[in-house]
Amino acid sequence: MKKTILVLAANPRNTPRLRLEQEIREIHNGLQRSKRGKEFVLKQVLASRPIDVRRAMLDYKPRIVHFCGHGEKDDGIFFENDLGNRSLVPTEALAELFRLFSEDIECVLMNSCYSETQAKAIAEHIDYVVGMNKEIGDIAAIEFAVAFYDALGAGKSFDFAFRFGRNAIQMLGVSEYSTPALVLKNGPYKIIETNQEGLFLDKQIEREILDFNSFYSNRKRTGVVVHIYWHETGLTLKDAEALRLALEKENISVSILEHCDSRPPDSVFIGALTSAQEARTVLLKVPYKIEYIFPLSYPRIQGGDPNGLLIGIGYSSRHDQDYQTEDSKPIKVSQSDIYALTEPEISNTEFQHRLHEILSTKRIDRLLNRPQIRALSFASDGKPLVSGANNGTVHLWDITSDKVQERDDADSSIEVSFQENTEIEEDT
Repeated sequence: MKKTILVLAANPRNTPRLRLEQEIREIHNGLQRSKRGKEFVLKQVLASRPIDVRRAMLDYKPRIVHFCGHGEKDDGIFFENDLGNRSLVPTEALAELFRLFSEDIECVLMNSCYSETQAKAIAEHIDYVVGMNKEIGDIAAIEFAVAFYDALGAGKSFDFAFRFGRNAIQMLGVSEYSTPALVLKNGPYKIIETNQEGLFLDKQIEREILDFNSFYSNRKRTGVVVHIYWHETGLTLKDAEALRLALEKENISVSILEHCDSRPPDSVFIGALTSAQEARTVLLKVPYKIEYIFPLSYPRIQGGDPNGLLIGIGYSSRHDQDYQTEDSKPIKVSQSDIYALTEPEISNTEFQHRLHEILSTKRIDRLLNRPQIRALSFASDGKPLVSGANNGTVHLWDITSDKVQERDDADSSIEVSFQENTEIEEDT
């Protein structure tokens, strides 16, 4: 019997805009391509009002309920009223609704900010409930949801799907991977942490995640799409058409797009699920010297690579002047780096490991090479936390932007100075 996934989406007019349509679309696409996707039916109710929620629960009899929208911390979550404005459903009412359907529903995913309290209340009646213990951004929320249902579509358990979703956020290199929390019925409140934080992690599930992350390693191809950006003064349309023909002969899908930047291209982007064979084929045919690779977060920040299967050609590295976050700036690479990525016969997992190592190592080197920085302290996910400057001061860093925190008022940050002749010791 097929399992129904009911998606309830609400983004009232007087709340910040969310990319709910993209979230639902990517969940649907993931299930469609999964080997057991036919075992699921996806039903969605957009601009959900409380009455819509009640009727959908009766009509569709879901086994999994997915809410995407806005939470209000301990008070409840927002649906919409008849005018499209906010309608707060209290936590107690939400928990009672799920109690009434507890014989049918197996899992609830509250993909909204500050939904931890609701998750705990619902878990009094439902076996598996996922909530967010703090604010979560659109990119991380979508990444978690897509990976969660990808895992279910592959026949994995709810516990595995939860961990796999968190790992998907972690692979983006952002700190929000610790935001999703899993609550079990009649069990402990579980915040699944990584080994670096020193807390318990089920070794079997950890091994399964590593195996599943490399599921595509047994396939020669992963189905990438190449975007070629042309400009009449850079990579010309004629050049782009010639490259398209060459790649299509290799059975690689190609789209040609006009670029607004007239400066000569010197960069590429390589998606997180690109196979070694496809990347090698494309990189060796790039008609210019590759001097930069954009980090994995770049197209996700721009909304361009939700599936991790994009290779972008025709970028100019000077785009780092346009985007202010460190996460989106291109990484300077050497020819030996390109050789390492195009080495014949390496596995897909080895290729992605090399790509990640090149990008993360070069990024740290770039931070350390800033003339004012003498020492850096990093979090377990590679984000800079504290730096020591040559003028004897310590700076706290904003982990969301890789920038030194700015002072909004006299009490909003900390200033520390070393005494004269005090040395700053580098981290080991």
